[in-house]
Amino acid sequence: MVLDSVGVKTQPKHNLHMPQRECDLGNIMNLTGKNLLVIDDDSLVRQATSILAQNYGMIVSVAENGQAGIDFLKEHEHVDMVIVDLLMPDVTGWDVLRFLEQHPREHPPFVVIMSSAPIQQAEQERLTLQGGRFLSKETFTVDQFESLLSDAFPDA
Repeated sequence: MVLDSVGVKTQPKHNLHMPQRECDLGNIMNLTGKNLLVIDDDSLVRQATSILAQNYGMIVSVAENGQAGIDFLKEHEHVDMVIVDLLMPDVTGWDVLRFLEQHPREHPPFVVIMSSAPIQQAEQERLTLQGGRFLSKETFTVDQFESLLSDAFPDA
């Protein structure tokens, strides 16, 4: 299993919008103990998503490619949420989704496909039917992330 390390410098492949604003941690939902797996080949996305999720108390694991993500899922039954890049070399986000479909869990994770590439309407509907969501890296905001967390954890 390949996990990311903090401090890796790469050139971003997209314009990830990370607005500069103070988070009022007193007014956000408490997701302490919830497990998030971020699968993305872009270290900037892994780091930014991890930092955001940790602000909510989430336990964050990261995988730098689809195969590492699948390996992690094989070894860890309890994952509450998966954020996965759609377009990665070798093993794609769709491959990760297919793995989750073929290996059902007692408590399936809430899945978010995050990509800089648009997906077709039929693919968005398929993802929604499976209880997941699509998020564009090009327009990603903290408010969208909070909305996804609210959808994933309505009782928080």
